[in-house]
Amino acid sequence: MARASSVFAAAAPARARRPAREAAKDALRAACLGGDARGVERRARALETFMLASEWATVERTSEGVWRVAYTNAPAPSNGRLGVFSGASFQVVDATRRRYSNVLSVPPENWLRCELRARWDVLEDDALWLATFESVEIKVFDRFVLGKKVWGEGEVTRVWRTTYVDDDVRVVRAARTREAEAAGAARGRRAREGEDCLFVMTKETPWWEIPTGV
Repeated sequence: MARASSVFAAAAPARARRPAREAAKDALRAACLGGDARGVERRARALETFMLASEWATVERTSEGVWRVAYTNAPAPSNGRLGVFSGASFQVVDATRRRYSNVLSVPPENWLRCELRARWDVLEDDALWLATFESVEIKVFDRFVLGKKVWGEGEVTRVWRTTYVDDDVRVVRAARTREAEAAGAARGRRAREGEDCLFVMTKETPWWEIPTGV
């Protein structure tokens, strides 16, 4: 009986934190809509405090799926722009194969699409990844290839640190090197190209997978 009581006692604080956690997520979503870098940074840091110790071991598995980039201070095309065109950026994560694709899709009907393919290796913990870029391709109407670039092994890498993830919100910080990621010199401001980029993502079905005529 004493053991059962201790289990319930430990669960009580977690239950009490749920409304505050959801409120923090809502505040971050609202900040992303406003687009203010410092506001997003502040709300992201607040949400990061709600990650439980037990959740860090499941970061890879929880990251599986399709995530829409709600906010980033990263340069194009990660920010949803390709030249003069604007669209939406998604990250498609295959946790089993440790591969992902960054997809910039321009409506209507995904007529212009830029897709970067990469893989990752886990570094010292499940939340810190070394991403290795493999190729990037631009297509029109998902058929005609306008351009493609393939990188050599280890030619282009990034360090990704997941600082928060649950079933519908994900916060990731990225940089060119582990040292730059740890320094976080640009946080809350416009990031230098490729350095200390903040990504806030929400789980979402991309429009190219939504059945037409529904």
